[in-house]
Parts: sequence; structure tokens; C-alpha cells
Amino acid sequence: MGLRVRGLCMSKRAVVNGLVIIGICIIISILTTTAVLLVNYKIVIKTNSIKENTHTLIRQAVQEQDLKNKEMIKIITALTDLSYLQDRFNRIVQRELTRPDMKALKLATVEIKVGTAGGSGVIIREDKEYLYVLTAKHVVIDSGQVDMKVTPEEGKGVIIRNIPRKNVIMDEIVDLALIKVQKPKTMKNKRLFQCINISRQRPMVGSQVYTIGHPMGVYYSVNEGIVSTYTQKAYLGMNTELMMISAPAAPGNSGGPAINKFGELIGIVVGVIYTQTNRELIFFNHMVLTIQLKDIYRLIDIAIEKEKITK
Repeated sequence: MGLRVRGLCMSKRAVVNGLVIIGICIIISILTTTAVLLVNYKIVIKTNSIKENTHTLIRQAVQEQDLKNKEMIKIITALTDLSYLQDRFNRIVQRELTRPDMKALKLATVEIKVGTAGGSGVIIREDKEYLYVLTAKHVVIDSGQVDMKVTPEEGKGVIIRNIPRKNVIMDEIVDLALIKVQKPKTMKNKRLFQCINISRQRPMVGSQVYTIGHPMGVYYSVNEGIVSTYTQKAYLGMNTELMMISAPAAPGNSGGPAINKFGELIGIVVGVIYTQTNRELIFFNHMVLTIQLKDIYRLIDIAIEKEKITK
């Protein structure tokens, strides 16, 4: 019996000791786990903070880069966007393509002298023996020897002197004249001139127009403008409708051609509108009057009827 009791007592103590050890282990484990959790929590917090800071920096960098990219895109777009340049190029090309052949116009424009006065004219037709030149009537109306210079650039060209008065047909209604000029021998084998085509269509207001002439001894002065309007006012004693253009003119341009963008004759320059004050005459050089196509064709028909010009 005693052995049993002793043995039993020893077993209870071992159990108690075991429980104590287990409790201590549990407490140590809890403390260790808690410490690990606290450490991990701090690490996580710190990591999150680092991540947030990193994300903020990244966002700022991206935003800055976006701004830089946007600026760069703008610069690249400005450099590579050729629409403006293309538009300018198209305008220049269109302008050049629609500009008349100035070389041909020079060969068609002549200088006319009557005594000390003078003006311009334009060759509209030719045959084997003659040239036919349109000019303003007031250029050739004065008595005196009528001379003509073809291609008078830089003192060169051919001078046709003492044109017979019977070969000068003057219109009775408007300031317009047609001169029949015999070709000199020096011109028969050389192409020193060119005939201009006469337009069949009345130019619209606002359409482009050029004038060319020899004002005040300056050869082949070319000016550009538009058809401003048509006026029924009796300017220069002519009771007919005239075409007003904005291309400037000066003394010596009278009788010279007004030309459209296709290089066709649309009028003959006859004068500039002016006003008179007590002291001087004020000329409006951008208000130039020209004879219309209908009057040009009418004079040509008259010349054909008089057999002064071939059909």
C-alpha cells in the first residue's frame, strides 16, 4: 500500500511540473509572437510609408514627365505640323500658276511717241505685213509724227517712225485708237514681239488685274490690283461705262493694257481720277479708268469694215 501511495504522489508532482513548464512555454510563445507581431507591424507601417512616399515621388515624376512630354509634343507638333507652311506654299504656287506670262506681255507692249508726248500700246494682231496696236486716243490725237518703239527695253528694240495718219483709226465715242503699223524688215525674221489675246468675258468686280506700260520713260512697269467697280459717270468726256481698277498708273501708262490673271486683255488704260484744289491737282492713282472689252471689240469691227484690219 505504501508503495502505491508514494508512487501516486510522485506522479502528481511530475504532472504539476509539466504543467508549469507548459505554461511557461505558452507564455514565452505568446510573448515571442507578440514581439514578432509588433516588429512586423512596425515594418509594415514603415514599408507602407516608404511605398506611399515612393508612389508620391513616382506620381510627381510622372506628372513632371507628362508636362515635359506635353511640351515636347507641342514643340514636335509645331515643328512637324506643315499645314501652315503647306497653306502658304499652296498660295504661292497658286499665285504663280495664275500669274500671267510677263515675258509675253513685255513683247506685246509697245511705246508710242507723238512729238514730245507719249504713252503705251498693246499689239493685238498681226499678219504678214502689219501689226495692229491698240492705244488710248488721247495718246495719238495731237498733230505730229507718230513713232512706235517695239521691245524698248534698255534702249534696245525696233523703232517704227512716221506712221501714216491714215493708218490711225480713232473711236468717235471713247478714248480708244487702233494703229496699223507696217513691219520693218528687221522684224520679219526676228520674234521681237508677241500678240496678246483679248478676253471674251467681262471681268467680275474683285477679280485680279495687271497693268503694264512705260510711265515717264520707265520701261515695262507692272502693277497689280483688282477690278474695283464699273462706273457710268461721264469721265474724260466719255458718256459710256468704264471699268475702274486699283492697279496704280502714272503718265505714260495711258494706252497700255489691263490684263487678267490668264494674260488676256480686258481693258485699255485711259486715265486716273483726280480732284482739283486751289493749289494743285490731287490724283487718285489707285482709281484708274480703263476702256471696256465691248468698246474694244466695237472698234475692231469698225476697222474690219474699213478694211484697215484683216479678220
